[in-house]
Amino acid sequence: MDRRHELRFGANHPVEVSVGDAQAAAIPGKIAGASKSGLRILADVPIEVNSPVRVKWDTGTLTGEVRHCRQVRPGHYSIGLKIGQVLQPSKLQTNQLESAFD
Repeated sequence: MDRRHELRFGANHPVEVSVGDAQAAAIPGKIAGASKSGLRILADVPIEVNSPVRVKWDTGTLTGEVRHCRQVRPGHYSIGLKIGQVLQPSKLQTNQLESAFD
């Protein structure tokens, strides 16, 4: 039984993730899934749970908090984020439809 409260959409959108302060080195990744309140990001490095992050893509920026980080295979991690604040409203192209983060 699926207990999720929000519809989720698949995606494949490149992003840069900064951990902690905005001046931190960016980690390349991609958004693999999205909902109204969260993102699933794939990256080559783990990010500690509860870390604040900033996610940037070509036209959007948001902040969030890492809710989980799971290794999906050696050197590849699935990172679940809870969206905190949208800093630069944008649209994210998902596999099913275009979802707005604003």
